[in-house]
This record gives sequence, C-alpha cells and structure tokens, in this order.
Amino acid sequence: MRDAPGLLGGVRVISAVGRLRSDGSAVPLTAVPYHGWANREPGPMRVWILRV
Repeated sequence: MRDAPGLLGGVRVISAVGRLRSDGSAVPLTAVPYHGWANREPGPMRVWILRV
C-alpha cells in the first residue's frame, strides 16, 4: 500500500504484479479505492471479484 498524491487528487493505492493467462508475462496492477475513482470525470473501469 502506498500514497499516490498525483493520482485522482491524492489516494492510497495497492500495487502488485499479475500474470497474463495467455502467456504468463508479468503485468503491473494498481488497485484504486472506489471512492477516489468515482469522484472524477467519466471513464472506463474494470472490477474483478474473486469467487472461491
């Protein structure tokens, strides 16, 4: 978890590394709290919910 003062007016984010299913290559991931994301101009968003 880290502070990102230059993102969406300043929010705390979680950074991680994910893997693509297609080839296993590493991709950076940044999780942004919904309250920060929702308070900006309209734009695309993807949400994943793990089902166990």
